[in-house]
Amino acid sequence: MKFKSIFLEALDSIEIKAIPSKNRPSDVDIIGAYQNNELIGKASINKTTDPYHFLLSYIHVNPEFRNQGIAKKLVEYIQSKYTSRPIILQPESFGFKFKGKTNEELRAMYSHLGFKTLVNQPNYMIWRPTVSESAIQQSPALPSAQTHMLAPPKI
Repeated sequence: MKFKSIFLEALDSIEIKAIPSKNRPSDVDIIGAYQNNELIGKASINKTTDPYHFLLSYIHVNPEFRNQGIAKKLVEYIQSKYTSRPIILQPESFGFKFKGKTNEELRAMYSHLGFKTLVNQPNYMIWRPTVSESAIQQSPALPSAQTHMLAPPKI
């Protein structure tokens, strides 16, 4: 029980906030996870021109901070700030690879955070469908995370 308490205290010390723009496209936001003012993880959200969704392009957590709930905190922050449209992601793309995690484990993690697999486009998962899934599936084209992705910088 004491271990769980220490773990939760450590997780509470993580600050999640937007990283100021430095020469990146205006339709991309980078969200950082900080512990003691040190950047330990980040996520990229593409505010695409497509009116149907936002694209969660990548999540990266420094290896020594993995399996501590940092990715979950990043996703929950994004879910709290980007609520006007659904958020999609491609769990199998390289921006979502976590060392030692299988695609099934990644999908289970995102399912636990409220994402659902699109029936007609199983490579994508969606969160908070404020418009119908059929409208999203009829969107002109779901972007490839590969083509909309900024490579995650080394932390």
